[in-house]
Amino acid sequence: MADTSYRLERLSPSQFARVAELYKAVHKKSLEPDFFKKKFATEYTGVSNIGYLALDQNDEPAAFYGVFPTLFELENETVLVAQSGDTMTHPDHRRRGLFQKLFEATQELAAANQIQFLFGFPNESSYPGFIKFGWDEPTQIITFEKNLQSSLVGKAKRRLIKSRVQTHLLSDFSQEREKLENECKFAKTNFFSARVDGNFLRYKRFGKNYLADMEGTHVWFQVSDCKCILHVGLMSSYDARDFDAVESLANILHCATVRFDATPQSIQAEAIRNVGGFQERDGLPVICLPLSAQLFPTNLLDITRADWDTF
Repeated sequence: MADTSYRLERLSPSQFARVAELYKAVHKKSLEPDFFKKKFATEYTGVSNIGYLALDQNDEPAAFYGVFPTLFELENETVLVAQSGDTMTHPDHRRRGLFQKLFEATQELAAANQIQFLFGFPNESSYPGFIKFGWDEPTQIITFEKNLQSSLVGKAKRRLIKSRVQTHLLSDFSQEREKLENECKFAKTNFFSARVDGNFLRYKRFGKNYLADMEGTHVWFQVSDCKCILHVGLMSSYDARDFDAVESLANILHCATVRFDATPQSIQAEAIRNVGGFQERDGLPVICLPLSAQLFPTNLLDITRADWDTF
């Protein structure tokens, strides 16, 4: 049973400093309040700041749960959905039913704002809790990796070079982003996927992701902080020459590995399996929770790393 000594407040601009304070207490590292403000600024969908903060009797932040509205497309229909996002409970306030209380309030708020269903990518520790609350697992993420240089010496050398030049190179890509946001056209899918347009690309500026034009192949990507991995979110097309362009980008950035994360039915997964050369393994589960009477084919979700709230 939830502890009644806590009160809930809906997420608002005045609460982001508290969310940042709670994040530091939970994760032992700092993020500025402005980061959370931008992450929850989903006004382009018609709704924003969908979440609740739990405050203790001293008005201190105890726990938080929020979701990120986004627009999906199914044939000619636009569907408002939301990704399950930041879940945090202060170490001093755990095992008091706060997650359930926050989840129920946020679920109700999302439904009231016409969000049709929630989806997420839980880790091993949070997965049982979501299943307990009625979520199902219609599909999962598949991870595809290709090592461009297997030598340990080569990888060590790349890390050394990366520390010297990669920051400068990524800065150059950042400067080109605004222009490319209006030009990029990513490959469409026949399945159920996010609407990727200028609004979505501008919203995603809160994260460390970049756009590149590799001789006509547009690539939306991230670079891991420590493992020299080029994480590809989306590409404008998926022919063999486009994968060659991605490898060229990885070499420019001194990345030893190219990685894709996508659902099995995605256009990415099909293309990667056709081109070959990638190792494949099971990734995170994709879980969903309907919030309306209308049923959607969540088993057909075309999800890539670009959809993750950490991208």
